[in-house]
Amino acid sequence: MNLGLKSDLVYSNKNILSVKIRQNHDLLKLKEKLNFEKIINILKKHYLKKNIGSQVDFDHHARALILQLYMGNTYRGLVDQLNSNIYFRLFMNFDIDDGPRDHSAYVKFSNSLTSEAIEELNLEIIHIAMLDGHISDSIAEIDSTIKEANITYPTDGKNLKTLLLMILSVVDYLKDRGYEKEAAKILKNIDHKLVLKLLKGHFFEKKSKKR
Repeated sequence: MNLGLKSDLVYSNKNILSVKIRQNHDLLKLKEKLNFEKIINILKKHYLKKNIGSQVDFDHHARALILQLYMGNTYRGLVDQLNSNIYFRLFMNFDIDDGPRDHSAYVKFSNSLTSEAIEELNLEIIHIAMLDGHISDSIAEIDSTIKEANITYPTDGKNLKTLLLMILSVVDYLKDRGYEKEAAKILKNIDHKLVLKLLKGHFFEKKSKKR
């Protein structure tokens, strides 16, 4: 029996002894908002093994990948959660007797994806978060902790360039999908004068040091 999302639903199996489900749980809300067909197509497009065949369950692995990436689980931790966490199981569309694969299967699938697959998946999640009001289009808070050994100079200039390219990537992604207004709001909230000032400051500082 496949579990629906009824208000008084009680879920139980050998690992979970009668749990009442909260309908406002974040994973249930995320599940309803995600376009899994679109996500599966993204993963198929960037799957490194060309001869896919019928052995790869992309729906299963797409859901597991989202849980592993965005819930901060290791692969073994993901398997534990899929065995015991009611909301993880509902996100996966598990029947009562269904269970996860061995953790190595999730590692193998993840390693078979290109970096572009994760980038597109991230953009899809960001887009949903923006539409749902979880991400502001006017304020970005960035916390960066770095070690001296990992610093490459000029750090500020490179970070600014990377941030601008990321913003433009999100804008292009929204435009391509018909969300012109959202894209325009992001561009409108960029302080162009400040960005230009920072870029000029970096340029002249670098030039003076060469002298």
